[in-house]
Amino acid sequence: MSKSFEVVLKKVVDHSYTIEIGEGLFGSLIRDLQQGLLPDVSKFAIITDSTVEPLYGRPLLELLRQSGFQADLFSFPAGESSKTRETKALLEDQLLSQAYGGIAALLPWAAEL
Repeated sequence: MSKSFEVVLKKVVDHSYTIEIGEGLFGSLIRDLQQGLLPDVSKFAIITDSTVEPLYGRPLLELLRQSGFQADLFSFPAGESSKTRETKALLEDQLLSQAYGGIAALLPWAAEL
């Protein structure tokens, strides 16, 4: 004769994080990275659209590189029509072609204009 019983397993995971919003945060970001914010990461991918790229993407790319980090910028056309699976696949292919398959940090960058 067998009996069955229910095993109740509860797993609570807190993936909370802080988002900083403001002006002049690139300096804080670089400082935090240099102080070990992401201790195993020295390669960064900045992902942004074509509107934000010249405003924030390129300046952040240069700042990361000047600070000794390896960084690349990946941009896609601005607008709702670009928010597709095809754009996602294209970005994934570009990331993989630049060896972003291992330990790396993605920095999605957006701005409210």
